[in-house]
Amino acid sequence: MALPFPLSVILWTAAAGGEMPPYFTSAAWAEEEIKTWTKPNDVIVTPCVKCGTNWMLYCSHQIRMKGAADADELFEDVNLVTPWMDLVQSRDGSWAKQKDRYNDTVLPDGSHLKDKWDSDRFPFRVFKSHYGPKETGGVISITGNPQLKFVAMTRYGLDVVNSIIPFFNNRNENFRKMWGGFPPASSGDITIDAEHRLNDLLPGGTLAHFYFGYVKSWWPLRNEPNVLLMHYADAIKDLKGT
Repeated sequence: MALPFPLSVILWTAAAGGEMPPYFTSAAWAEEEIKTWTKPNDVIVTPCVKCGTNWMLYCSHQIRMKGAADADELFEDVNLVTPWMDLVQSRDGSWAKQKDRYNDTVLPDGSHLKDKWDSDRFPFRVFKSHYGPKETGGVISITGNPQLKFVAMTRYGLDVVNSIIPFFNNRNENFRKMWGGFPPASSGDITIDAEHRLNDLLPGGTLAHFYFGYVKSWWPLRNEPNVLLMHYADAIKDLKGT
């Protein structure tokens, strides 16, 4: 019998020694590790969940390309060009294995994965994350890595709820089984789903760190010289500027 969410995920992550969500890993950001794969001026795009992550990755890519005619062509896949180092790519995956693959993988067309995200055309590399500052209880040391730049973004909370409902509901059962029942399946009633996701994201909820924890962790770091903290609504109001 399948256990209900969140009990299934709590027990799965406890048994596996993992994090929440169970396909996240913070190993790449450990103090002794981060300097082994990052370079000065790398940009870490680390918005709150469902707060414009892919949008900001694309904008960061366009900025580094300075309007080059082939900028879109080079942005062939967000996962290849602006990789997500937090993502566990398989049940038995580890950062050590994935780190090697980012450098050694040859794609089906014969091209090298590393050339996609570490191209000579790029004045700086762009990476995706969802983690917050270590200084406020998160994972990534911001003040300890002044050579890196961080783009953080938050959003009106109910819009995050509205976005996360279909995002969770569109995961298939094979994916959920792989990750201990996460994300929770739809009840079949959008009103009930909305209530459940809202309660998950509220303080004390299973996913509270997705939203309130994120905002609280970045706010004290907002004035650091290597941090740009934005609000989704401000970016929408000024699309040209963004």
